Formats: sequence, C-alpha cells, structure tokens
Amino acid sequence: PLTSKGKYYKLKHGHYRFGVYINKGVIEFLKFGTRQNFYNDFPPY
Repeated sequence: PLTSKGKYYKLKHGHYRFGVYINKGVIEFLKFGTRQNFYNDFPPY
C-alpha cells in the first residue's frame, strides 16, 4: 500500500525484485518473487 508520500526504490538481485519504501523515516523492504508481480504492484516510473 504505497502512497504519494515517501520515496520508493527498486532493486534487483538474481530473479528477485526488492522494493525499498521510505516513508517518514520508516524503511520497509518489500520482496516479490517474479517480475510480473513486482510490476503489477509497483508499476515502473
């Protein structure tokens, strides 16, 4: 549940996509097993 608040970064490691979401100093690591699921939840810029 990302909002317009905070910043979101995408990282790649192997065939995993990691999302790092920073909101008000709180860092959340989001992990997705496939590229499809990753971009469905977090469309590219």
